[in-house]
Amino acid sequence: MRARLLEFTEDEKWAVLKHEDCTEEELDELIERIKEWIIKTNLPVEENPSNKYRTALLNCKLSLERTKECLRGYYHIRTLYSDFFDKLVPNTNTYNLAKELVTVAILPKLTPDLCRTTCVRIDDPQGQAPDGLFYEVIPILHTELRIVTEDYFVSNIIVIDLEGFGLKNVIKYTPTVNNMLVHLMVSRSKICV
Repeated sequence: MRARLLEFTEDEKWAVLKHEDCTEEELDELIERIKEWIIKTNLPVEENPSNKYRTALLNCKLSLERTKECLRGYYHIRTLYSDFFDKLVPNTNTYNLAKELVTVAILPKLTPDLCRTTCVRIDDPQGQAPDGLFYEVIPILHTELRIVTEDYFVSNIIVIDLEGFGLKNVIKYTPTVNNMLVHLMVSRSKICV
């Protein structure tokens, strides 16, 4: 058996589906409907999108309309801020600095109430980041990874450790950065977080 990045047992999978009052067949049918809708709306067609669509559906409590809205927003943001997403490449200067300043850990096991937990630690007491976006590079990369990984969950818990974050970091969040972050977080939170 292949190890999973995000673990869930068959019992947890069935409990999540039961919580959403859905069968695996019904979830697969919803995923197929999303695939058909993607083709009709000229959004990007991906090779193996089932995990992404499952994650979006679970975050949207299996609402087809909310899932469509969230996916539309996700692809819009990727286009609108393509220059930012082009920087999200491992082993670039942006990535390496961000990796020094921010640590993200997605706990592999679900909580007893079937939640996925993500821990984020910002450790930049000297204010090294050129702007507030640097603090989001690693979390967004982890979000992208979660989106394409098979997972079942009822909700998400995010724990943020700000011990290494102070006034020097807060001033990095200019109005331009904040506007972009609002767009990024709203689109991401609907699909994954």
